[in-house]
Amino acid sequence: MFDYDSDSMHEFDYDDVGEYDFGDVLAFHMHNLMNEMNLNDPFAYDPFLDTSNDSSDSHTEYFKWEETRMKDSHLLKFKAVMPGEGEKDDLKLNSVTGGDWRNVGKMEKKRKEDWLESRMVVGYQDLYNLASQLESSVTAWRERIKQCQGDWSEEQKQKLLMVRKVTRAENLGGLEEEELVNLELATPVFKDKTGFGWWYKEFVGAKEVEIPVEDRMLYSVGRGMEVFGSENSLGQLAREIYGVKNLVQKFVIGVLASNLPVLLPYPVLLTMSKLVCSAGGGTKLGWASVERSSQLVESKYLNRLYLATIDMYNVVKEIMFKHAAETASPSFPCKFAFLRSTFAKNLALLEAYHQLNVHEEPQIEQVFYQEYKEQKYIMEPSKLPEIVLQKRTARDRVVVSGGLLFVVHAKEESLEAGLILAVHNLLTGKVLKQFTAVPQFLPSGLLKSGDKSTLCTKMCVLGDLVALSLSQGYPKASPSSKDQIFVVSWVEEKIVMRQTVFHSAQFIAAVKEKEEFLNNSDSETDSDYLNTSYGDDDDIVNTSLGVFLTKKAGHLFLLHCEVALPEMDHISKLANHGQHIRVWGQQDDKMVKELIDIRVLDLQEGLVIYEEEKDKGLRRSKQDIQFNDIDVVVRWLDLVSGKEIHQESFDYSAQFPRPVFCIAKHSEKDIMVAQYQPGQQVVSLYKVDEAGIVEIYKQLAFPALTNIGVSCSELKMQLLSENLISFRHSLVSPSLESRMPFNVTRCVLANAGTEQLLAEVIIPNSKDGDFNYDETNSNGCHLLAPADRIVQEGKRLIILRTKKREIEREWKISVRQYEFQKTASEVINWDKDIAKDIVEKGKAAKELSEEQLANKDTVLDALVMDGKRHTGSLVNWCGSFGFLRLPDYPIAPTVFIHISEIRKPRPFLKTGVRLEFSLERDFTRNKVKAVAAKVVYY
Repeated sequence: MFDYDSDSMHEFDYDDVGEYDFGDVLAFHMHNLMNEMNLNDPFAYDPFLDTSNDSSDSHTEYFKWEETRMKDSHLLKFKAVMPGEGEKDDLKLNSVTGGDWRNVGKMEKKRKEDWLESRMVVGYQDLYNLASQLESSVTAWRERIKQCQGDWSEEQKQKLLMVRKVTRAENLGGLEEEELVNLELATPVFKDKTGFGWWYKEFVGAKEVEIPVEDRMLYSVGRGMEVFGSENSLGQLAREIYGVKNLVQKFVIGVLASNLPVLLPYPVLLTMSKLVCSAGGGTKLGWASVERSSQLVESKYLNRLYLATIDMYNVVKEIMFKHAAETASPSFPCKFAFLRSTFAKNLALLEAYHQLNVHEEPQIEQVFYQEYKEQKYIMEPSKLPEIVLQKRTARDRVVVSGGLLFVVHAKEESLEAGLILAVHNLLTGKVLKQFTAVPQFLPSGLLKSGDKSTLCTKMCVLGDLVALSLSQGYPKASPSSKDQIFVVSWVEEKIVMRQTVFHSAQFIAAVKEKEEFLNNSDSETDSDYLNTSYGDDDDIVNTSLGVFLTKKAGHLFLLHCEVALPEMDHISKLANHGQHIRVWGQQDDKMVKELIDIRVLDLQEGLVIYEEEKDKGLRRSKQDIQFNDIDVVVRWLDLVSGKEIHQESFDYSAQFPRPVFCIAKHSEKDIMVAQYQPGQQVVSLYKVDEAGIVEIYKQLAFPALTNIGVSCSELKMQLLSENLISFRHSLVSPSLESRMPFNVTRCVLANAGTEQLLAEVIIPNSKDGDFNYDETNSNGCHLLAPADRIVQEGKRLIILRTKKREIEREWKISVRQYEFQKTASEVINWDKDIAKDIVEKGKAAKELSEEQLANKDTVLDALVMDGKRHTGSLVNWCGSFGFLRLPDYPIAPTVFIHISEIRKPRPFLKTGVRLEFSLERDFTRNKVKAVAAKVVYY
């Protein structure tokens, strides 16, 4: 399993896709930079990072500018239709799904505006218009390169790019080049030449010197050559654009042939289809399918292709007519390759759909992904005063493993009070088991101490075993400082192993130091995870805990990990510091190994691969070890025998990062270890037999790995078979148009011996706090919605996102799943089955809704199901909450609304004020309430 989250069972580095948010890391470094320059208090208000007024900022206007003086500037008159524009964030569309099935199902249950009749859907005429405009833009750019006699050589490309000149902006003091060089040496994050480091320098010097139209044309040619890659690549793109137009024309031919009273020759039909499309006459032609369920599938595929096409159009438009923004980023060609691939695959899928619609079998390789219905779950706050569920680690209460979702709660209902473990089926969302994993009061007295226990460590799942850890003395200091770890069999519903681990003196001292740093706010309580003294903005840390399980030949091992930094630092820095590892075996119930100042690289099948400082014994001082810039020895430890079975030394080099390791089961008795040196294409496979003998098994070339280069961030790899790997890495997607760059995760499935990718997905990281972005249109591209955590199990990708619900004091978890390497027929038939179910349920819901609307007791439930916005007047206001009357539904009872659901700015609220709002059922109170409200009249 591949879990791209901090403290994963197989990954000991702290690279949580959402929790260690790149926006927060960036803000932290910017504050430190301000402090180093003595310009400001590093934690005071910083206008540079204040994005509240960006809409009117000259910086934004600068990147909205378009060059209108070129001879092909008439192309700028085109305005593309944007499906879903103005809808709520959870309804935003992307080029991977074209609309989530969950949202399609919701809209099909509405009484009036269904999915197909909504603004969420585009038509074939819209697609034809956009493809024609993109074709014209590419043709115009080709004329430009022809005009300047472009030969696609690297020398000419660099010469053309040098035409663009910039001036230093006054932001951050207007640093000179020499100061920027010094800053690189002092602050490692600025050494990055492709991500944040590039973005920072370009932001400081972002303003272009005004250049003549001729020079801007030359620059656009150089930039286009950089992005498109080669003449052959551009030619392939042009053929794919023509393929889009050709698909629409074939659709129109089918409509004409089935509706004309006489059968006309194909050339005549082709000419007529071109005339219809060119004149915009295809707007009302509808769908190729007859059944509504098939039309839902067709509309999603059409949306996918349209959004992928508009992504390509926006790239070409920026290259030709706008100030350099994201297309100027050194990392953009990698992102553009993904956009190109998505465009081509979406075209192939819609073509395959049309072939199946006329009973032809599509002959396409397994290059598609199957989308499963989104599942949603609720995590409640702690119902037990003895157990605290921390706010920051709420997402650590959720783990995906083996097609199951594990969620831990602390409550007392029909079950025995304590930690309740719920096990859900990922595909259906149904609860398979729910039981008391750790009782509140154990016979041994482990939970009878007067100190409160905090669930602040991510649980670990290994097959039918789950490790849960309750901490005392962490994150708040107390006389008792320890972890109580319980290993539970969720199949047998019993504790199979438990261990009390006392925190080290170094760890306890670090916890106390943090309390002094935060000055212990006494005004807050810690009754549950929504009321801890640290909260979500607790990004300055000096400690971390983790628990892990591994098993080999019937031997179960429990690992406990502590990290204690020498001083307060950003949470992202935890990954670079030494760990204190203690290992216990189930059979002997004793500690079998203790490792200090090491960093675990991988852990599976009873094998631990870790690194420690080279010549560690020669170091006199006890200064903190930072692993990224020291010479190390990598050791392989077999936990069953307790012996080191392999070691290798690696010297620090900025040009050649240290290898990445991954462990996989090879056979019933043997283990396979893959070792990869970033920047190369060869993966070395080692075989470890039952006796612990290590031998080189084979070396395989994976050309797909070379595309990520040597400077890729947080590369993780999983060996699925000898010739198949999945890997992922972080990719900074900077844009000068945004105040902050985006951090995305690129997930890839690749075979040995070929550059062709089997699957590729780019997922934005979730953004919390003050840095808010359009979540599904990151940097102008319609990517998947952001994720807190990404899990890859074989060929399946699982994406999790958690969202706070402050009023209910709970968290909502959304889980989206995709399975790769499916044929077009498999994907289409799967989607059709989902659509049939949605249509049947929608029909039944509408019939029920009509009955409910006429009943006083059920009218509000019918309106919730309808999903539309409503208006109503306050009939009673009590300072922080009130009640609304719905004038359009006289028989409906009044509806509760809390002040936190009313958007600012809001006037003095009183009886008679009119609001616009949505309705939602509060399952905690079993009542309907108003949410997302705004004042429309007062």
